[in-house]
Amino acid sequence: MSTATQVGLFLVRWDIGAALPGAPTFVLSGTVDTVRNLFNGACRMSQAINPPPDFSSNVQGTISYMTVMPDQTHILVVATGTTIQTLPPPAILSFTTTNLNLRMILSDDWTIGVAHVQYFFNNRWNDLENVPVHLDPASEFPTSGS
Repeated sequence: MSTATQVGLFLVRWDIGAALPGAPTFVLSGTVDTVRNLFNGACRMSQAINPPPDFSSNVQGTISYMTVMPDQTHILVVATGTTIQTLPPPAILSFTTTNLNLRMILSDDWTIGVAHVQYFFNNRWNDLENVPVHLDPASEFPTSGS
């Protein structure tokens, strides 16, 4: 599908990860609004370690179309993820902290790409570059005729 036919609001789910044993895998799911160029959703990480990681993030971002050469358009998704932290008693306080920074460059049909993922886990920032991105086949893409 070309980018010209994908107009409106649709659901997506991307699997972000190298599919290597022990490597973290992120599932990013949410809505793409091509009219306002926005992404809103959630991200969850899984990894084959013991204990399994407890990482999730509420993700908001922007979408841009990049044409680097004639007939070579890519989609750039830049997003930030947040989580709610709660202080233990006797404090009664919750606050939002950033725990994810994401940049994805996708093909013009949204199906494959690469990502740069920075995520806060185990009290430190972790950095993954050139991580493969694949669109889940169940994602819904409207066309201009539907």
